This record gives sequence, structure tokens and C-alpha cells, in this order.
Amino acid sequence: MADTVYQDAVSPESLRVSVTSTDYDLSLVTSATLRVRLPDASVETWSATVTGATVSALSLTHIFVNGDTSQLGIYAVSGTLAVPGGTLRTLETNFLVIAL
Repeated sequence: MADTVYQDAVSPESLRVSVTSTDYDLSLVTSATLRVRLPDASVETWSATVTGATVSALSLTHIFVNGDTSQLGIYAVSGTLAVPGGTLRTLETNFLVIAL
């Protein structure tokens, strides 16, 4: 489990997803989004900012907005990375939303 977040978190609270690769030059990533499966099994797409990109690692940061973390439970997140010639998908990671 990557992180624990409180229910109804909003800015400046954020989610950071770390991505590493030995197969692709991550410094070529131009943008990204997060595919998020909520505890009720619905799926949303969240915006993400690419930060700290190097050849082998980068971070994806999403600043929470109202409604992102309204459900309690485990959220599954994977990144969709825009790269020259197409997209790459990251492995899935999880975070837990708990009540205050």
C-alpha cells in the first residue's frame, strides 16, 4: 500500500506515484494521467503532473480536489504516460482512504 489518505482530502494534499523503468527512457514522457479504480469499482481519470523525470525514474503528482476521496477503502492507481509514438501504462499501486 503506497499511502494512507483522509476522506475528502483536498489541496494542498496530494498523491505521488513513483515510476521506475529499465526498459524505457522515462525522461521522454511528455504528460500523464492516472487511471483510478475507486472502492465501489468505478473508474475515473485524474490529472497528473510529471515531476523529477530522469532516464530511469519519474514521479506523477495529483493534487486532490473535492470528491476525489469521498469513498472509504482501497483505491487502485495506474499511470498512463504520453511518450513519442504512443502511450505507456505503469504497474498498479494502491492507496487507502480512511475517515478522519
